[in-house]
Amino acid sequence: MQDRGTMSFKISHEHADWMTNTQSYKFGPFGDGKTLDVVVFKNSDLSLEVRIAFEHHSHTFSGQLAEFAGPELSVIFTWSPDEIKLCIDGVRVFSAPFLPPTH
Repeated sequence: MQDRGTMSFKISHEHADWMTNTQSYKFGPFGDGKTLDVVVFKNSDLSLEVRIAFEHHSHTFSGQLAEFAGPELSVIFTWSPDEIKLCIDGVRVFSAPFLPPTH
């Protein structure tokens, strides 16, 4: 795995009201399934959860969908030896220290 990178994707659903109804949805996984996996959940309580799993690290962001416009969300995250950052619709919603595994 590279010690720096960026991943971006969009999430939407065929249900036009997916962001406001009480159904739960799972989007993904996105990534290669080995060194990087990202899964996004829309929960029945209208919260959004983003789980990012690297080889030896994992991070989870939880927030309310009311903070975002819809019906499509743009998800971008970057990582470096210092930090992992998650942005949704161009707004940073999560950052944390991050040290990738040494080779």
